[in-house]
Amino acid sequence: MTDYWITKMRLGLKTLVVAIVACSCISDTWAQAAPSRFELGHRLRRLERALNDRQEIGDRKLVLADMEQAVRGYFAMNPEGVARSLDLAYGKVLAAGLTPALDPGAFSGPAAWVLRGKRFHVGSRPEEFDVELSAMYAVDAPAQGAAQAPIGGVLRLQSHDGQVVATAEVTLKPGKLRLGLPVDLAQGDYVLSLDCKVSGVPLEVARMQISWVPELNQRIAVLESKLADKDSWGPNVWATVDFAVGLLRRAFSRQNSEMDLPALRVLRQSEQLAEDPVDWSAIASLGPDVWLGLRGESKRGRPARSYLRVFQPKRKSGQLRPCVVALHGAGGSENLFFDGYGDGMIRELCEQRGWVLIAPRCGFGGVGMPFQQVLDALQEPLGIDPGRVFLVGHSMGVGAVASALREPRGTSGPGYRGVAAIGGGMANSVRGDHIGTPFLVVTGSNDFAAGGAKAMHKSLLKQGYASRLDVLDGVEHMGVVQFSLPDVFQFFDSCLGS
Repeated sequence: MTDYWITKMRLGLKTLVVAIVACSCISDTWAQAAPSRFELGHRLRRLERALNDRQEIGDRKLVLADMEQAVRGYFAMNPEGVARSLDLAYGKVLAAGLTPALDPGAFSGPAAWVLRGKRFHVGSRPEEFDVELSAMYAVDAPAQGAAQAPIGGVLRLQSHDGQVVATAEVTLKPGKLRLGLPVDLAQGDYVLSLDCKVSGVPLEVARMQISWVPELNQRIAVLESKLADKDSWGPNVWATVDFAVGLLRRAFSRQNSEMDLPALRVLRQSEQLAEDPVDWSAIASLGPDVWLGLRGESKRGRPARSYLRVFQPKRKSGQLRPCVVALHGAGGSENLFFDGYGDGMIRELCEQRGWVLIAPRCGFGGVGMPFQQVLDALQEPLGIDPGRVFLVGHSMGVGAVASALREPRGTSGPGYRGVAAIGGGMANSVRGDHIGTPFLVVTGSNDFAAGGAKAMHKSLLKQGYASRLDVLDGVEHMGVVQFSLPDVFQFFDSCLGS
């Protein structure tokens, strides 16, 4: 589910073109293998949670070699190799600082397991959830021997508010795991987790979301019949509900959504919008996390659509607040900043400040529509202060940042308050009417894109922009976002004078 596992390369013009073509091909290939993307995404989030819990700067170098190996595995389209590298890194983080010391290999066997099963359910209430426990790859012989001793685990089903619905004690071995469900189970979105302990150390084996929406097909059919009368809808309301219906149809028919889609919540949000299909301002009442679609025009005047995931914290009536537009890299989607990059760290940083977060789906050409069209559509319903909009991009997303800065400054605001470019970039010309915008350029000492980031920084300085370059020691292209986001938000705070 992540975009940034790419081999080291120089970022001259020729190799940049090669990288763009290669990333496009990899993105297309992995998009057709959504279960692998989903499972690898959870493995990465598991590692990111462990790193977040420890908050030790030395962990950067601790996991460096494995993360670089994961980069190579991704570029070679070897998901098992990527999984192995991520799991080795996870074991090293778990073993770090233990007294007495424990070989990280002790965690390799349990970390290799993966849960697979039906994630989206319709029809009558299920009596149990059945999932299959299997190893994602062959564990190396030494670790395999250690893992052959029976290891017990706990299978647990929780609602999204953290309430435990059902549990079962299980043994970690290949085969079916069955979790009985209470007779009063409510329709909804649940998290199924499997955890164990190795030498007393808690280890997260696997997680997956399971949704039960008994009348989903009938409720979607109602929405689709309403969508057919396109002229009776506001263009953005129609695009949003149409986007949501597509997400739900694909999730339930293919059982392979790339992320943990809260199906019932998305369905209810769509039904709420359909009650008054002209009222675009209703998106403000849908809750903090929503998927949105926008209809507009491309830079060439053709019909265009943009897809976004948005976090909107509660606000007082009429209050305007800052907004962060987060632009993901190649192979990702609008979900990457919410579900990855430090286990969704950017959402928490925005929530702490009461800021809006907008994560569009990006391509090498941008976000489908001019950035100003996107901001204009969302400014009023989300309460965005047009004078306090920030951009942050990673890898290919830095190219999308550059695309935004090539557009003229919006008439409704003074341009971007600050820009952070992480793990990417190249020498670029920026429009002169953005001259007051400060930049933070971040790369890792072991990031293949370090040369391009440094070239971007020098280019900005040459054009008269205020730019700061941060090089994080012991960090590669994958981890640079997680390790830099706290500093990025401190930079944004300083742009506001706080």
